[in-house]
Amino acid sequence: MEFWKIERELRRLGQQLQAVPEFFFEPATRWWHDRRRAHSLKTTVGDTPLGAKVAVYLVYQPQGLASSTLAACEHLRASGYAPMVVSNAPLSGEDRRRLQHSAWRVVERPNFGYDFGGYRDGIWLLQQWQVSPTHLILMNDSIWYPARRDDRTIERMEAMPEDFCGILRLGDDYERTGRRRRPAFLGSFFLMFKQEALASAAFQQFWASYRCTGNKYKTIRRGERGISAAMRGAGLGWTSVFDKEHFHCFVKAASLPALRRMLDEVVIIDSRLEAERRQVMTLHDQTPPQEQPSLRPRMERLLVTATSRINIFSSAPISTLRDFHIPFIKKAGDVPNAKGLQRLVTALDAHPGMLEMPEVVERELRQWVARRG
Repeated sequence: MEFWKIERELRRLGQQLQAVPEFFFEPATRWWHDRRRAHSLKTTVGDTPLGAKVAVYLVYQPQGLASSTLAACEHLRASGYAPMVVSNAPLSGEDRRRLQHSAWRVVERPNFGYDFGGYRDGIWLLQQWQVSPTHLILMNDSIWYPARRDDRTIERMEAMPEDFCGILRLGDDYERTGRRRRPAFLGSFFLMFKQEALASAAFQQFWASYRCTGNKYKTIRRGERGISAAMRGAGLGWTSVFDKEHFHCFVKAASLPALRRMLDEVVIIDSRLEAERRQVMTLHDQTPPQEQPSLRPRMERLLVTATSRINIFSSAPISTLRDFHIPFIKKAGDVPNAKGLQRLVTALDAHPGMLEMPEVVERELRQWVARRG
């Protein structure tokens, strides 16, 4: 097993062991948070007027507000949304003033519950203020968004007939090795709820009964997976703008030169698969052009395998952004994603402007990669 996978499993085991004592003290922590919520949530009125559509934007930036956060707020405003920025860390006076210019409300809260704790408090505040939006976006700063200057993702989501939408669908809904895998779900870093979903008993009950936790893996299970399960279980239509299957269709429809380019750019952590990638690329380059199409099935299979084992935004960061037009970049520091971010910087060095990336996002991406060596 690769060393990074061992590290990942050890972290997961640590979180599972941590859950044992949390079982006893978390109910009291949640009770105390909710009891003090009206006083512990510090709200600042922003300059953006309230409209029919609201975006709850969860951020955790204890070292200071990133300029890309302001750019995201401006993009939300330009798309017709009133941003409610919920910060899981105290804001400096200067950062609070900067956010006021771009937001409808700025909320500072205790750092409890990760993103879903902040989403829950944001929705609770909307209810207290008797604000009933026609569209609600929940997003967090685990991604740079928008990561393309020509992004129209919000418009695409609004045009979809489904009431519950996400930028990216994760997981699978099919039988594999004789066992049913956990159902697919929408990435909670960017979700959209439309009027029917917002008015549904399933939506209201989910947030009323949601159990905040300081455990990351329980947050994923209860929150990210849980909200998708709740909406699906209620019979609400749900969809995503992007998913792995459509990317694989895109790969199979690509030209042979595009496949060769994607093979050169793909991030592979598995040593055996990486050896095969190098072998296929060498074989392609040494094969006469008229015979290269015979290698196409092997090239497609290799790309599909590589991007099935690891999320497509980590394993194919360049082609998903440049060709597939995924509009975000994940900030995660796990080995595959970190290698993907390094690959993006290398591509930007070689071909400036190739990825249609906003300057503020490129600058922060380079800083992120430089800090991690």
